[in-house]
Amino acid sequence: MADYSKYGNFLAGEWIELAKSTAQSKGGSKESNDLQEMRQIENRRREKLARAILTMPDSVHIDDISIPALDASTIAARLYRPKATAGTSKLPLYIHLHGGGWHYGTLDTEEPYCMTLCADVAQAYERHQIAVLNVNYRHAPDYKFPTQADDAWAALSLAHDRDFCMKYGIAADQIIIGGTLRWGSFGDFDRIERDATDAERKEGSPSSETTGILPTVVAKLFCSMYLPDDNDETKSNEWVSPLLVPKESWNAILWPATSIHVAGADTFRDEGLLFHAKLQEIGIKTRLCIHAGYPHAFERFPQLEESVRWRAQVADDIQWLLTQREM
Repeated sequence: MADYSKYGNFLAGEWIELAKSTAQSKGGSKESNDLQEMRQIENRRREKLARAILTMPDSVHIDDISIPALDASTIAARLYRPKATAGTSKLPLYIHLHGGGWHYGTLDTEEPYCMTLCADVAQAYERHQIAVLNVNYRHAPDYKFPTQADDAWAALSLAHDRDFCMKYGIAADQIIIGGTLRWGSFGDFDRIERDATDAERKEGSPSSETTGILPTVVAKLFCSMYLPDDNDETKSNEWVSPLLVPKESWNAILWPATSIHVAGADTFRDEGLLFHAKLQEIGIKTRLCIHAGYPHAFERFPQLEESVRWRAQVADDIQWLLTQREM
């Protein structure tokens, strides 16, 4: 097994200082034992922090969108577009899928970041301005796997819908899917625990108990809420994690260029790096950004300098990805 410890089995000084100064760095909502109440508390906390730090630019136009789901229901979403480009040209679309263990997150918790991303790209890059689609995929435990993957697919399908693209000025051939959602992580959690008995992994992987974010018990809870059946058949489903897809099943021509951000002290760091290595082996163009010394979900603390760096890098990644489409 690969040893990725060089990417940071330590905590950055900036994160340590934040952990000392705010109880939010503990990462869990312990004010209630009720699952729904815990989710409401955490979502309010995330929204309040994001709105306090990130500027809500008035240069962005907002539309509430209803996405037709695969099961004939609907998915709430919001579309953000630079006001200056309204009606002047077709915009590439960035589909944002938020993190939160398939359990936390709302349109409101993500709105400050989505608006900031839309405005930042418009300000920094004249060539490729973008629209951002904030998707409130349905959450566990009310909706289990594969609902979340199906909802992401529904958002992608909408992005190619002719009427939608004409109404909102979207370029259907310039679609990017991104966000802070760890698509490849939770389905492999039990495998991660089994591999932890391997000496190399035991020494080379971050400890979920020392980073201050996502303790093992919380990760297990998210897993149990997301996966409908605790059996090998479900956990080997290729829709659970791209790491489960055999190499021969990948089409290097159809799979797009991919940018991957990995936190060096993330419990799931190795899964992100393994995914990057897999794409490179197949022949996919990739970008890899390591945030050494930062734990899982550090970016939801927007006051961190590393979070500022992450936001700027994502904006640059979008430009790079769009450029790859032109080559």
